[in-house]
Amino acid sequence: MVYLTKDYVMKEFESREKALEYIKQDLDQHNLSYKLVYRDVQEDVEILIFQYWTLYMEFYIIHKEIDLRETRSKLYEQLF
Repeated sequence: MVYLTKDYVMKEFESREKALEYIKQDLDQHNLSYKLVYRDVQEDVEILIFQYWTLYMEFYIIHKEIDLRETRSKLYEQLF
């Protein structure tokens, strides 16, 4: 079981692959060219940032736990 967070909405999926399928559908619905511009994997959290040719960006977080507070703190500690 994995969770996908975009904006303030979190969805539950059976697998990472299902979450990635949802991301592709979400991006494709706008009929704009896009590409992955940033990907970071830290423990059980994956951050994906896509950019459309219009320069608008979409952020997605794939994670295994609903509560990201502890994970976020660990990620910040690694950055600084």
